[in-house]
Amino acid sequence: MSDRRTFLKQAGLMMALGSPASRPASAAVAASLSGESSESDHRGWKPTWIKQADGKNGWVLRPAQIQFLHHGDGKLPYFDAKFMQFMPFGVQQMDNREIALIGAVNDESKKWPRSQLPAIAFSQDLGNRWTPIKRIDETETCYGRPMLFTDLGGGNLMFQTEAEPAMQYFSHDYGRTWTDRQPLQPASNGEVFNVEGSALVDRDASGRAKRIAVAGYNYPKGRQFPKDPAVAMLRWSEDQGRTWVRETQPDWNWAEKYEGQSYRHGTGEGSLVRAKNGWIVAALRADMPAKFYPYHNDNLMGIGVSVSKDEGKTWTALQMLHHAGRMHTHLIVLPGGQIVLTYIMRQDVEAGRLASYRRGAGAVLSSDNGLTWDMDHRYLLGDFEFADGTPFALACGHQWSALLHDGSVLTVFGHYASKGACLVKWKPRV
Repeated sequence: MSDRRTFLKQAGLMMALGSPASRPASAAVAASLSGESSESDHRGWKPTWIKQADGKNGWVLRPAQIQFLHHGDGKLPYFDAKFMQFMPFGVQQMDNREIALIGAVNDESKKWPRSQLPAIAFSQDLGNRWTPIKRIDETETCYGRPMLFTDLGGGNLMFQTEAEPAMQYFSHDYGRTWTDRQPLQPASNGEVFNVEGSALVDRDASGRAKRIAVAGYNYPKGRQFPKDPAVAMLRWSEDQGRTWVRETQPDWNWAEKYEGQSYRHGTGEGSLVRAKNGWIVAALRADMPAKFYPYHNDNLMGIGVSVSKDEGKTWTALQMLHHAGRMHTHLIVLPGGQIVLTYIMRQDVEAGRLASYRRGAGAVLSSDNGLTWDMDHRYLLGDFEFADGTPFALACGHQWSALLHDGSVLTVFGHYASKGACLVKWKPRV
């Protein structure tokens, strides 16, 4: 493989005890004063604030909830070499109302991709308490980052690994076992159909997936990241992800003029969703602007949105929401029809410059089925300041969101500074 992932590779409970919220406040205070310790005190949702732009170059604080999840038994400090980082890659609330959170435990003693071991945790109370993060396959025959985590309905789930060879994994018992697996069908050009993001899932009356669409990409032989545009692809499955048909290459490209030269950029992985009016909306990871080529750093890529009104046959021109620093999108349609686009904010780049040291996740809403986006009232979710003295320092990773049955959105992202997952539960204002 000659894509940016190769570059990065080379460069590089049983239910938990009840949270303090479930105990009388006086008991928690008394335990603290008496010196009694409870490892549950740091678990569960804690109050926080998220920021929403006010449309006047300022921010308004909105109430939300936050927590962190880590791999291990809590006995090792995060700076210990044996403390293995947990990187989240997907979260779903299933039809039994249980939430499943999938990611990879990073074992730095092994070489990529065998260092990335898929793991999963579950919550039955809207994310307040979680089972321990447990590896999907203790024999380590399952390895690579788990991408495209998809709820197929009726307890059926799937994901594919970012590994060599790429594999698909299926569960038929709400994520408890994953013995059903097969090689991933390659793209029509013979290369891997790389993905990261949410699939479009059309469901039957029982809630089971009857049709799936996925946006992916690769770099065919002769193309290299970052100067060559990635090749974006769209394909469908009508048998719950077993086989893939009708692959196309939408014109998800964008042009740029920089220092007297013209550049043509492509898009990488992305997310798809069916809008309330039936259109298909795609939120895609856009190639980085030419200014950032010397950094050879995929944290400087951006976000473009495109809409199809004819089942993916044609698409609107790519609308750039962010040219650099934000990526890994996820799309959710709210009951009222508004679309929520969440993303990771690896760099706060504005107008080609680092605007702040903020890192974390963000969100923006559309009220017209993806045609326009309310950037004046966008959100910052779980943001924090970070710098380590290097240009465009990296402090957070991938993100995924799920709409919960209480109307809240659960956004999960990799918080590299803590070697864990940061979870934010919030409600968009519509």
